[in-house]
Amino acid sequence: LQALAECYKVAGSWDTRRQILSIIAGMVSYKSTCEFIPGLTSFRYTVASVQNSNQHSTFSRFSSIGH
Repeated sequence: LQALAECYKVAGSWDTRRQILSIIAGMVSYKSTCEFIPGLTSFRYTVASVQNSNQHSTFSRFSSIGH
């Protein structure tokens, strides 16, 4: 988690940060994430969390095709 937080901090764009944050959001709570990324807003965490949920849902649909 520390390594992902460091990647988040040095990422050059919000799009990259959002992708990294979506991975983190899939693993730990907002409160825990804030311990590694101080100043993170709940809005940004939620946006990334929704992205993570959408990616997981899309993967689940594609992985079930042909089964």
